Amino acid sequence: MKNFSAFNLRIGVLFLFFSLISIQAFSQFSYAGVRLSYYNVRFDKGGSFDPATRMNDLAVNLDFISRPVRNFGIGISARIPVIHGFKYVFARNDNFADFVEGSGKIENQETIFAEGDLGYFIKNTFSITLLGRIYFTTESPIYLDLRYTFETYNEEFTYNRSASSSLPQENIDFSENTLVRGVGFTFGYAPEIADNFFFNYAFTVDFLGTDEISFNYLIAENEFNGTTSIRKFTSKIDDTQTAYEISMGLLYRF
Repeated sequence: MKNFSAFNLRIGVLFLFFSLISIQAFSQFSYAGVRLSYYNVRFDKGGSFDPATRMNDLAVNLDFISRPVRNFGIGISARIPVIHGFKYVFARNDNFADFVEGSGKIENQETIFAEGDLGYFIKNTFSITLLGRIYFTTESPIYLDLRYTFETYNEEFTYNRSASSSLPQENIDFSENTLVRGVGFTFGYAPEIADNFFFNYAFTVDFLGTDEISFNYLIAENEFNGTTSIRKFTSKIDDTQTAYEISMGLLYRF
């Protein structure tokens, strides 16, 4: 979904939050929590090459869980990235034997490609997750979440080159927000450490994607034998990304 506004996503969060507050009036227990998490998304599929295009974030997660029955809860979680890391790879051929790589805007660097300056960056701006939580027993600290996540990426691709005798001028400046969404699961462990306070450890896997490819550019490059080849640069955000998250924090029961 192109040009998706993070503001609209936040409005949805508020609506769902107040809906859960209403449900809480009929619940046995409710929980509010905060977690600090390491979040990793790999965008390239297949192959064992390293580096791959990947995003690594340190994020804060805000959770609200309502437990209307003993062994089941429903809730909402919001993830807000605070520190971003990103590295990219664009293959020059199908088997990734030769590739263009860089670190996007994180280190304020651009990569020299075909006599021009190339930059690429993906940033996770905000996400919300709706979840159903299963407690294995009434008093068990172990739980399983089944999740559906909506997440926004800000994606930028730039390429600037002056015209030469063999290559044309290029001025590409692409920037767009894209919504990805998908199912996932969490395994969690939340032992009670004091009255109504719990440590919360969690491991999450989300399967995210979008049906739209945001950009596809063809850029000419000189070969060593004097010929000119066309290289294709396509958005790394496509129909399947797998995201992993490890987190820990505190829960309060009220």
